Formats: sequence, C-alpha cells, structure tokens
Amino acid sequence: MEVVFGIDVKKDNTAKHSYVLVSKMNLPHNGILHHGRGFPKAGLLMNLLGVIFMKGNCATEEDIWDFLGKMNIYAGKRHFLVGEPKKLITQDLVQLKYLEYQQVPGSDPACYEFLWGPRAHT
Repeated sequence: MEVVFGIDVKKDNTAKHSYVLVSKMNLPHNGILHHGRGFPKAGLLMNLLGVIFMKGNCATEEDIWDFLGKMNIYAGKRHFLVGEPKKLITQDLVQLKYLEYQQVPGSDPACYEFLWGPRAHT
C-alpha cells in the first residue's frame, strides 16, 4: 500500500487488533489541497497516482479520463465534490507539483500524459 497509495499501515497501540492508515505524502491532515477549497481532494489525488503507477508510471490523458468517468467525473462538467476536474488535474495538481502533465513527444495530433510530480515522490 505504501508504494501504490503512499499509505503506511501502523498498529494502533490503544486497541487490540486495530490498525491506522497513515499518509506518507505530507498532505494536510484535512486533505485539502488548495487554500479556500472546502472539500478534501486528497482521495482523488491518491487514486490518480495509483492509476499512473499501475500504467507503468505514465498514464495517457485518455487513461485518466476513462478512470474518472467510472466515478462520474468528466472534463468540462463541473463536479459537486471536485469542481472543474480538468482544471484540478491539469493545472491545480500540476502547480502543486503532485502531477506532471506533458505532451507526448512526437504525437500528431497532440496527445498528453500524466506522471507523478516531484511532491508525490516524497
């Protein structure tokens, strides 16, 4: 779980047979990734990083939107939890350095891919 989701499993000392999931990504405790945004987006980020990892550390934009579509999250359609998803994943999470979004070299017409950003590796 640590490699795919950035989560460590720790035994809870206060109860028998109880465990706690601890984020290894140094996200704010409430999961809010952007000041002024009231809903935690860390869960979505963890899923996106998982997709990128499972696709060999590089996921096409099509792979990401196929995955998000299964959660009823679509580019250009405002989502009640994440707002404008295209802006969130191609700008906000890129600016925060959790994701990298780049054109596939030599692609014509242009297509894009996602990789883990430097902040996702810590």
